[in-house]
Amino acid sequence: MSMIERLRQDIRMRNDTDYVMPIWLPFISIVLLIIGAMFFIVALAMSDVNNIPSLQGSTVTITRNMGIPGLNLEASVGASVLGAGSALIVLGGLIQLYVIYKWIDRMNKHFKRTIIFYKDLADYFDEKGLNSRAESMRTIIRQMEIEQTEHGPFLWVILVLIVNILLYYVYHFLTKDFYIHNRRELYLWEEASKAMEELGHPLMFRSMYSIPDRNTVLYFVLSLITMGVFQLYWVYALTVDPNNHFREHMRFEDELISKIEKIEENMA
Repeated sequence: MSMIERLRQDIRMRNDTDYVMPIWLPFISIVLLIIGAMFFIVALAMSDVNNIPSLQGSTVTITRNMGIPGLNLEASVGASVLGAGSALIVLGGLIQLYVIYKWIDRMNKHFKRTIIFYKDLADYFDEKGLNSRAESMRTIIRQMEIEQTEHGPFLWVILVLIVNILLYYVYHFLTKDFYIHNRRELYLWEEASKAMEELGHPLMFRSMYSIPDRNTVLYFVLSLITMGVFQLYWVYALTVDPNNHFREHMRFEDELISKIEKIEENMA
């Protein structure tokens, strides 16, 4: 397989690896959990009213015989509300676990794909005689391979399910790993741009988004003292930062492969 075909194949892989998550998806679970908790509170309130002796037989508690002796209509409604609340909480929890899985899985897949892509790109520049540029890229790639630890998504889903507080550690490594990855890629994009300029086909690409260095300790403290309100922003950042990074990748890769194809056409 030619180098250019290898690069095309690496880029095509992004359809399976660079999952742009809908921003609303992580918040569905939060909404369902809140509504489920509200249903629980209503059901408990109805249960408390039923258990107050002074209200028994009053208009608050309505007991109707519908062919089933002693059927309490309010208790039946309360049980239904409790069941609905339980179902919403379970559904919200399952969606949350799915989101955690997808967050980690897309990070692992993206990191693997980009390592393959940049290695092939360095080999391409080697073929064109740009050995110093290729070696500079390989140095950065080796640093990326050391820094980028793969996290088992299924394992972390189970751990969060057992010990929910570990969710914040998942937030931490997702935040920091993507930041470090993005920082390394900025150097790679710079080296690739210089190489293309030396080949006489400069790239117009300029990075328009860089993942911020977010203080995860501060984010954790703010999430606790605001009773989870600030956590909503953290969830937003965990979703949007990789999404924007993937879009940057698409812009860079599309222009790069287009310029490389022109180089090959001119040489044909």
